[in-house]
Amino acid sequence: MRKVEAGNYNFEIKGITVKEFKKHKLEDYGYGVHNILSLEGTELHTAEEGVDKMLEVGLGKENYKKLEDLRPKDLAELFKGILKETYGSAEEEKNSQTSGTASQETSKK
Repeated sequence: MRKVEAGNYNFEIKGITVKEFKKHKLEDYGYGVHNILSLEGTELHTAEEGVDKMLEVGLGKENYKKLEDLRPKDLAELFKGILKETYGSAEEEKNSQTSGTASQETSKK
């Protein structure tokens, strides 16, 4: 879970599971289980529907209802948080490897 502040709200964002990918047919919008598929050639309304679906699944229906009160920039931050929570990020991967090495060295002493 990841916490993101947007507008006057604090959202808890969760990663999207394989089961949820299949249930909500996120592949139809360019979001694959293993990575983001190519959005090239995707019509704008389909891409926007995909972002909306990812927000709905990643935030849950109750929090999704609050999005109408937010600015587009806030929606973008929430969407990025869902992507990071679902797929991870290079920065977080690097940090976890670094901290894992430090803890291994400490436990060897």
